[in-house]
Amino acid sequence: ALLAAICLIDQMLSLSCEKLYYEKIFIKFYNCLQLIFKSNIQDFIVIEAATETLGHLVKKNHHVLGNECVDFQVSQALEWLQSYGSACYYLPPNKSAEKQEELQKQHYFTIKKRSKKLLRKNSSHSRQLISVLILKELAENTPILFNVHVKYFLNTIWSPLRDENEKVRYAAIY
Repeated sequence: ALLAAICLIDQMLSLSCEKLYYEKIFIKFYNCLQLIFKSNIQDFIVIEAATETLGHLVKKNHHVLGNECVDFQVSQALEWLQSYGSACYYLPPNKSAEKQEELQKQHYFTIKKRSKKLLRKNSSHSRQLISVLILKELAENTPILFNVHVKYFLNTIWSPLRDENEKVRYAAIY
């Protein structure tokens, strides 16, 4: 039912309506998509359809929704990635081998503690997947508005590229 609603919203974007009604309906569509993104959805097809619909909505109606919508979506997605990114597997290179081993042990135990929390909260992978797909759609559909966030995006995207979840890695690459 949720996938059908998302497809309906996507199809309704191509309809032409009265201008005042047009603006109200697109804001309602945007709010519906926001609810989907903030919920605990695990279905990849629904997540992908919702992010594609957001991309179409913003591309066709960025004058209605405004730059604030794109800025909010990008900053929220980057914030979600940043909060999850602290558990990534990157270790900075050190000169001494002993120091490197000590850091790896500390990092291993930190990851082990976080992974237990992440297993309890399975929504972290879906939230990370949603974030990556939102960023992809906004970069493709509103490149001029997304360009402002490129530097922060490039610093944040490394975490999903090294994620243990295959869907998150795949979404981060494409």
